[in-house]
Amino acid sequence: MKIKTSKVKALLEIHFKTKRPLLLMGPAGLGKTSMVKQFGAENGVKVYEYRAAYAEPGDLKGLCTQDGNAMRFLRPEDFPPETDENCILFFDEINRASTAVMNCILQATDGSGRIATHKLPKGCLVIAAVNPDDANHTVNSMDFALVNRFNIVSLEYDHSAVIDYARKAKWHQKVIGFMSAEKGIFSGERTFDGNANLPTPRTLELLSDAEKAGTNDLDLHRAIACGYLGDSIGVQYHAYATGEQPLTVADLLDDNEASVKRAKKLSDPKALRSDLISATNNEIADLYKNSDVSASDHAKLIDYFQVIPADLAAGTLKAICNAKPELVDTFQAETKLMKRLGDRLKAAA
Repeated sequence: MKIKTSKVKALLEIHFKTKRPLLLMGPAGLGKTSMVKQFGAENGVKVYEYRAAYAEPGDLKGLCTQDGNAMRFLRPEDFPPETDENCILFFDEINRASTAVMNCILQATDGSGRIATHKLPKGCLVIAAVNPDDANHTVNSMDFALVNRFNIVSLEYDHSAVIDYARKAKWHQKVIGFMSAEKGIFSGERTFDGNANLPTPRTLELLSDAEKAGTNDLDLHRAIACGYLGDSIGVQYHAYATGEQPLTVADLLDDNEASVKRAKKLSDPKALRSDLISATNNEIADLYKNSDVSASDHAKLIDYFQVIPADLAAGTLKAICNAKPELVDTFQAETKLMKRLGDRLKAAA
């Protein structure tokens, strides 16, 4: 059974209380490592990360040295100190590790509370991450004795969670707008053909960084977009980002007067751009569904709904209220808007 990435925070909270090992399974670029690090940052918990794919046993056991008439392992510098009683020891990509490294991880999860001679902190939570063994990934098999020590949870892409993260992380508005307008592009699984990239939360964030760096060279912009998203989706993004743009939530909130004027122009029956208006509406709907909108921002968005085609406004409001019924009274209090949309709201039911 799979769970959406939006559930990972609650899952980590449970395991941090029990201190029982957890293994997160999901495709490359889904954000498994970022979610663990974000949990640590939000809870004041240090994350000690080991990239198992290119680790050696000595990275975990430490180098062996003579101690009088005995030999002992030197504690690795980045190994969790025994004094750090609430921490996370995170092994990334353990099914790309060598058998020797997997055996070290096996010891870390066998209840002994140690690796070689090094004691793990009393409250240390061991988390591991792997890619699935499928057409998109080349991984090593894991011994059942290792697998059986973990709670294995498979993750699936959650579009709304990625958009929420993108807003918090202040991704470029063009990337957020494209994601909001083209939800269908990011749903479903794709197979890596060995030549072109695939859109993932990781590549979308990298694309956002490229947009912030900026370029006026359209050919270069197209190449960058295709490099991160693959040719098909990259070309679609390039057309979106460099052509006539839909209004974004940021536009409506930062320069409401000018944005409402442009919304009127896009709504002109003689030159109606329902595609651009729908893209804006999708982003607004995501905002209401995934966050608390302040009274001042709500008022600016109501100004927008007053000028766009009534059927498009009614459909979006209905979708918002279906997702968050507690907002029904908020919108019904907008008497001028309700009078304008009346029959259309009933039709959208």
